[in-house]
Amino acid sequence: MAPCSDTELEIRAVEAFFHDYCLDPENRQFSRGFLAGLKTLISQAKPDSTVLQATKVVGFANLGTRLGLPHLVEKARVMYSEMLRSFQLMIAHASKLNTAELLMTAVLLGFCRQIITATEDHPSNHSSHSSGIYAILATECSPLGLLRMSCEFQISNPLHISIPQRVPGILHTAALSPSVRSLDALLIDSFPLLRTAESMFSSPSTLVEGLHKLLHDTRAMNEGFAKWETSQPPEWRPRTICHRNSMPKRNLSWVSGRVDEYLDLYVAAVWNAYRKNRLFILNNIVRCLKRLEHGRSYHEEMLQVDELISDQLAAIPFHLTANVRSFAQQLNDNQDPIIVRGRSIGGLLIMHPLYVTSHLSVVNPRIQAQVKDCLAWIGTNMGIGEAKMLSIAQQTFPNKSVANGYTLIWAGMLFTDSDED
Repeated sequence: MAPCSDTELEIRAVEAFFHDYCLDPENRQFSRGFLAGLKTLISQAKPDSTVLQATKVVGFANLGTRLGLPHLVEKARVMYSEMLRSFQLMIAHASKLNTAELLMTAVLLGFCRQIITATEDHPSNHSSHSSGIYAILATECSPLGLLRMSCEFQISNPLHISIPQRVPGILHTAALSPSVRSLDALLIDSFPLLRTAESMFSSPSTLVEGLHKLLHDTRAMNEGFAKWETSQPPEWRPRTICHRNSMPKRNLSWVSGRVDEYLDLYVAAVWNAYRKNRLFILNNIVRCLKRLEHGRSYHEEMLQVDELISDQLAAIPFHLTANVRSFAQQLNDNQDPIIVRGRSIGGLLIMHPLYVTSHLSVVNPRIQAQVKDCLAWIGTNMGIGEAKMLSIAQQTFPNKSVANGYTLIWAGMLFTDSDED
């Protein structure tokens, strides 16, 4: 990168972050985008505002990791540490501040931590930063509370932060039938069920009656997820643009013979959130059946697992490539595919679902190894340190740091740039 003044460097860093991480909705009827409205918020911010300073910090982190510039990464580390201390003081007076700006600041600092702090040398437990985020988000408009309260932040009117949504929750489709539960509601109900399952499976003295109830509840939850999937409108579904039964010699282990295309990365992220959580549920169904020693195969459940994994693998090129149709054409032409990396937001939005896939016992070890390779690729090529860490992590579920990281992503979907949603 050519030498430039500090002011020019800040402008470049902020613009690069906007390009790599901000997503304007492709169609507001079907998509919320990601960090939508950040540009507007920054354009209206005062020069000394916390949100502008946080954008500069994460901008330096992004630019430094993407271009391999250690001095920018170190600059971001120093600025991050200084901002985190002042930000923690601001938390104590959050009620007197612009809540939308404060939340956006928390999200941006969280992304900075995911980009530069989450490496082998700086394990990503997110503990100190997450406590700050939850201090803000433990309100009726938190990402978790939002799933119950149906609120959103609007950048065009940031002081009015409890505006009822016209659609059910963050992870929505506008055409969702009233008779079908929203994905948000299913996720909320699945959290305690997953915690109960982990408690039972880790106990050597779990009662058979408890396992039978868990199996019944988990199967009901799986049926709810399946009903959500079948209810989605054609406009919102993935479209297969390449499907080969045989593959050429591959330089990327995680490239399958199928490539799917989505309306935008928000829509793809929602589908992968659905797949991630349904895989959790199916994994627990199989574990229940094994513990109860029913003496039968798990063919039906494994068919569902295989379908979800195939769909997830087919979504990877859309998340990671700059031009998914060009990538698909290489496969159609029987070429060894070469990825031209896309925007970093694509890797950010798929890394947690891939991490879950890499650790569930119901997933084939060969597939687990492939998605770990993909996580390592994201970390190396898209400048997201946490993805590289997740590719080698040996943590158990449910993992608090992963849950906290996913909370950051939900929070990034809270903002809109207008009241037209």
